Amino acid sequence: ETSRNAAAAVSIDDALLETVRMLTATVTIFSNTALPQERALAADALVLLLPQLPDRAVELVARRIAAMETPPPGLLSLLLEHQNPKAAELVVERSAAVRDHDLVRLLAHGSAAAMLAIARRRRISGLVADSLAETRREPVLLELARNPGAVLTPAAFEILCECSATQPALQAPLATRADLSPAFGFELFWHAGPDLRRHLLTRFLVDTEAVGRIVRGIEAAGLLNRGAADPGEVDAFVDRLAAGQLSFATQALASVLAIDASTAERIVSDRGGEAVAATLKALGMSRASASKTIDLVVQADNSPIDANRNTEELFYVFDSLSVNKALVLLTYWDWSTRRNKAA
Repeated sequence: ETSRNAAAAVSIDDALLETVRMLTATVTIFSNTALPQERALAADALVLLLPQLPDRAVELVARRIAAMETPPPGLLSLLLEHQNPKAAELVVERSAAVRDHDLVRLLAHGSAAAMLAIARRRRISGLVADSLAETRREPVLLELARNPGAVLTPAAFEILCECSATQPALQAPLATRADLSPAFGFELFWHAGPDLRRHLLTRFLVDTEAVGRIVRGIEAAGLLNRGAADPGEVDAFVDRLAAGQLSFATQALASVLAIDASTAERIVSDRGGEAVAATLKALGMSRASASKTIDLVVQADNSPIDANRNTEELFYVFDSLSVNKALVLLTYWDWSTRRNKAA
């Protein structure tokens, strides 16, 4: 008796699956030849059947519907909300017909797998990218950062750069995105390692005649001092930095370069040392003086720079920058500080 019941169940399941295949084919494969009334009837039948279908049948329907250019709205919505999470994952990752508000709604209460599926979509609008970024989930953010089809708004970039401080895997995908702006590139700089820092400096800093005019204009507006007008102030900054007197070094640097104290603090506290190397160039220091200063600061007790730091890499950063490039870099850092304070 038990074996007969099992055989009957298998027979019913096979028959049901065959019906699902027929209905799905009417809606999808034959959509250009079937009458609208036929397609509507088949779609409505699937809507009624979907809650009682086994997972493999639901996933079959989801795959076929996801491939449609204009799937039946009711069937699409039901798949997005189906208790089998795989259905939603298949639809959101593969279907271009899913609307932004459906994706945002799914993000609010969907599974982690559904979030990843959305982050892998070939095209992601700024609205959906913002919602993905706001999850702050590392796997989701990583897929978003790697996705060239995602439109990242300033809000999304801000969250991604912020999270890259504690999620280092984000740094390389962000640094190599085609749509990364200099402002966010130089914000990412603070969290990146030496190789990515050099990449960001090379990518976003140029020294042209136009850059020179802009730097002079910024200086004329009182936003930044060009070079070291007062060697005594520079010496005071270096002495205090080497002594590990970060508070006094911060005040001295803020004064000599006319930058916000928070920007100066970020520079003097940088463990990597690239920020200090760039600052020495902005101060107009010679190569010989900069090398001596970097060695002095790295070797000093209570130095803010990692004692194991390869100073040759810091000399390379200094040599690779012109005064104009270094001033542009400091200007971006200072704009970021002032913008955050104003927010």
